Order: sequence, then C-alpha cells, then structure tokens
Amino acid sequence: MYIAESNYGVIYGPVNLVELIEKNTIIHALKHHQGHLQQTAKALGVGRTTLWRKIRKYDIDETAIVESS
Repeated sequence: MYIAESNYGVIYGPVNLVELIEKNTIIHALKHHQGHLQQTAKALGVGRTTLWRKIRKYDIDETAIVESS
C-alpha cells in the first residue's frame, strides 16, 4: 500500500500520481476562481461538464473550497 500526502489530506491506498496532480490542480483553480465552474473550466482548458465530472470523480467539495478562500 502506498501513502501520499498533499496539501488537501493524506491518501491511503495505491496512488496514481497523475490523478493526485489533477485533483490538486482543480482544487487550486476552483479556489482561484472562487468556485465559479465556467471560469475554472476555461482556465483549465476543459468543458464545464468535464470539470463537473472530475469534481465528482475526486469527491471535491466546491462549497468548502469557496468558504475556505
């Protein structure tokens, strides 16, 4: 089992580094754009629907991100 630690918590289990980087990038971009999905998607170069799917995939809580900014 691998353990990875990021600014957003500790991940237990096999770690896919690409997914960890992608998740952290999305979180950072959401903070930068105060949770605005359209602006965040544009900045990341993906569609809003794609961003929404990735937020669900990585179980990112957009409201907590906006409140902590």
